[in-house]
Amino acid sequence: MQQKVFILGASGNVGTTLIKQIAQYDQDGIKNINPTHIVGMANSKYMFVHDRGLSKKLLLWLKEKKDIKEFLKEKGEKYSNNEEILEKIKLYWYFGELIIVDVTADKNIVEFHKKVLSNKYRFKLVTANKNPVSLVNQETFDSLTNNHGIYDYNTAVMAWGWVVNEIRRAINAHDIIQSIEGCFSGTLGYIASKLEEGIAFSEVVKDAYEKWYTEPNPWDDLNGLDVARKLIILVRTAGYNVEMEDIKVEPFIDKKYAEVQGGINDFLKAIQKEDKNFSEKYKEAFKKWNTFKYVASMQKIKGKLLLQVALKEVPLNSQIGSLKGTSNITVIYTDIYKDEPHVIIAPWAGLEKTARGLRDAIADMIPTDFLR
Repeated sequence: MQQKVFILGASGNVGTTLIKQIAQYDQDGIKNINPTHIVGMANSKYMFVHDRGLSKKLLLWLKEKKDIKEFLKEKGEKYSNNEEILEKIKLYWYFGELIIVDVTADKNIVEFHKKVLSNKYRFKLVTANKNPVSLVNQETFDSLTNNHGIYDYNTAVMAWGWVVNEIRRAINAHDIIQSIEGCFSGTLGYIASKLEEGIAFSEVVKDAYEKWYTEPNPWDDLNGLDVARKLIILVRTAGYNVEMEDIKVEPFIDKKYAEVQGGINDFLKAIQKEDKNFSEKYKEAFKKWNTFKYVASMQKIKGKLLLQVALKEVPLNSQIGSLKGTSNITVIYTDIYKDEPHVIIAPWAGLEKTARGLRDAIADMIPTDFLR
């Protein structure tokens, strides 16, 4: 069965990688029982929709020669809001026959997600955008994610590690999640690993920034909020009702650095004050055969949930303590996995792995015939 997809955020890094990956692998001649067929795409200004979709010839041309942003500007049409996209594609496809793929970073797109699933449109949706399932209240999260097989957000956390699906499987088997602990930021994992090597903190952050590992403003990684969003997704998936204010978030460095004025050089100069502090912390930890990792955790203590995101001292030989570089890890204890945890380690997503994870999610969507 052919999987028809419309890609929102097509000219961004993930969208471009996804489109070019589809173009590449659809040319290989390997039999695919669920081939992905792009029927349209959009960025923040232009959309392109075709009743027969993009031909293989056009896809290959886009992959090899054409900038997708320029293609949309030349061949697409302007639109003013996302509902115009839904009205346009509704002209060609009925409910259940199309998968919307959201690869934007839009923080205000949750209403669009609701409309995609509404009775008016009833399309399916795959998202790598964590915002619609983390910056919302519990009720909204439930209304979106209860449509499993129609709404997939697995790539929002540890993209190709399939952590969300593993937690779902546990819950479906009535194996209650007792604790979740992990490192969900490749950027902060990289910084922690380099600090273990004795490199000065400010130099490590500069190095990560120059490698494009950090956000344009490194504070947006160091404040820990991205990790907290991923934690709330996993805890909610595990069946617990939680809100963001339930999580105690301790930034990697003091929150006063959020107030640094100026550009990146001013920020890097300001955080030099933390170099000695981190050097001493790691040296003291090593004396006890410990290290520091930036850890997100959920624990049940006397029936109550304790949710925390913080730089934590852990044994060097533990699953989390032995993590290196940009890799991510999740350690899950359940009623059944109470002595030996379920451990998932995955490389930092990156563009290629995120695109692959999205293709896996697309292929796992409930077939249209099943919906009728």
